[in-house]
Amino acid sequence: MRCKSKESTKYDVRDYIKLNGNYIVVYNYSYLDDTTSPKIYENVECFDSQGEMLWRINSIDECETFDKKADTFTGIRFHDGKCLVNTWSCFRYLVNVENGNIKRFDFTK
Repeated sequence: MRCKSKESTKYDVRDYIKLNGNYIVVYNYSYLDDTTSPKIYENVECFDSQGEMLWRINSIDECETFDKKADTFTGIRFHDGKCLVNTWSCFRYLVNVENGNIKRFDFTK
């Protein structure tokens, strides 16, 4: 996969899935912080097959369990018809693959 977004592709990909012809990518958070683009708490993006970014994970402020100062996404998987992302703090969130909105799914630890 080649991405046309130069801002995002300068970071290492930690994990990804291909879904409906699109790629949903989780970036390695080691090089991200609250001044980078994406920010450390926005390290999930979706690209179409041409490498155009479709969305960046969002609605984080609406998730009471997500702490932007202490958390980041660490992995992604598609299971039982759901796109799920895991966080450093052991929460799993359900991702709307159409727009990147998330909501809390469960605690994994």
